[in-house]
Amino acid sequence: GLEDLYGPRWRQKHSEKVMYRRRKIIVDEIRRQQAEGINVGAAAEEVELMRQRGSCHCISCTNC
Repeated sequence: GLEDLYGPRWRQKHSEKVMYRRRKIIVDEIRRQQAEGINVGAAAEEVELMRQRGSCHCISCTNC
């Protein structure tokens, strides 16, 4: 992807940085769940439910 090819150079605007940071949290959580053996579809559904409930900020913390 862009990150592999260009690192942070492709996201110069503040809005691009914010969007990337928000999405990266979600992608990382899906990948974490996959590593635990959870199907990618089920992991994506769970993360989407978390996002809808407004608990995305808790995705990356361990004591929420």
